[in-house]
Amino acid sequence: MVVLLTVEDNQTIEYSTKALSLIKDDNTLDALFFLDKVIDRNRTPDIMSGYGMCIAMERGKVKEGIDLCLNAIEADPGNVFHYLNLGKVYLKDNKKAVALDIFRKGLNISPESDHHMEIEMILDKLGTRKRPVFSFLPRKNPANKFIGIILGKLGLR
Repeated sequence: MVVLLTVEDNQTIEYSTKALSLIKDDNTLDALFFLDKVIDRNRTPDIMSGYGMCIAMERGKVKEGIDLCLNAIEADPGNVFHYLNLGKVYLKDNKKAVALDIFRKGLNISPESDHHMEIEMILDKLGTRKRPVFSFLPRKNPANKFIGIILGKLGLR
């Protein structure tokens, strides 16, 4: 049996591949250009997740981006790419704690994934919080905050 692809099918495949490659290069604006052209014809989890991340980053449509990424995770829960994209959307929405949780879930899924290293780089960039200076006081207590800042500037922390 021979399957013939139409010009439109070939273009959809080409644009989808190009968009995913641009996302990998962290070029969400150009990726969005290609994704806009294929989103109605190609609704694979990778495309949905990538599109969700791109519209959140470039158009500020965070809620819609989160929904698309969550749908992609539901359809393909073993793909780290979706967790990477969802984590980036949550970072865009200033929800660092949720993003960290999503990134860690992605790391636990498949350590040999191509996206594993990118998640680790993001986690390293975000850093970890040091323990409060006075553990018996809440972290947000002004004494913990300001003494921690002073000790950090002096290089003692």
